[in-house]
Amino acid sequence: MRPRTLTVTDPFTPIAKHPLLTPQGLQSSRYAIVLDPTGEAQEAGIVTEDYNLVENREVVETAERVIQAGSLQAIPDKVLFDGRRFRQRWILPQQSFDVQPEDIVALTLDATNSYDGSTRFGLSFNLQRLICSNGMVVDQLLGGFRFKHNHSHGDIFDEEVEQAVERLMALATNVHLLAPKFQAMTRQKLSIQGIQRVFHELETPRPLVADVFQELEGNRAWDLYNAFTHVLTRQETFGAEHTNRRVTQYFLDRARG
Repeated sequence: MRPRTLTVTDPFTPIAKHPLLTPQGLQSSRYAIVLDPTGEAQEAGIVTEDYNLVENREVVETAERVIQAGSLQAIPDKVLFDGRRFRQRWILPQQSFDVQPEDIVALTLDATNSYDGSTRFGLSFNLQRLICSNGMVVDQLLGGFRFKHNHSHGDIFDEEVEQAVERLMALATNVHLLAPKFQAMTRQKLSIQGIQRVFHELETPRPLVADVFQELEGNRAWDLYNAFTHVLTRQETFGAEHTNRRVTQYFLDRARG
């Protein structure tokens, strides 16, 4: 059984795809993905023979190629890597909107990948509040682009890169259309009972409730939402990203814009 937590922390460590054997000693159709095969040799996942295994380094190079082709200013931001899943973020500061004076939200480009089949090689689009670096996971609304191939597929991969650029440029032009929902949160006041109802409806665990209360600096929906995103962003885990996505959807659904 593979370890619950992998100790290899370098997202660009070498990987290898090793065939597995059946109990009868025959080669299986499944393969083990091994991190640092000549060192710690930790199993990151089990995949099928046709799984499009892509190294994280190639994922970053592809994202940089898309950014360059779109002639976009991009600032490298945080990397998340747990041995299996990977995400590299770039902030696109020119693709932004004001939620309120001096409170700017910018589009982000996230390069994603996994070595266990849980996340496909691709790009996703999210938002980040620049004043405090709170991440907002809205890829379920903005979408993304999933690559079916990698560099070795030549012209087919080049076509996919062009499609990814088109998707990114469309978002760069239209990201401001999201502004009214976030702006509406700044006008929506919450009572203590209203805040407690939000925690209840989100089924928020007690430790997270305590942390969010600690960060809460006002009585508007925008304040509560940013208390959530502040705490979840600084946890720097994929589990927190999942919670962030759910919390963001909740607040946007209820924003009266």
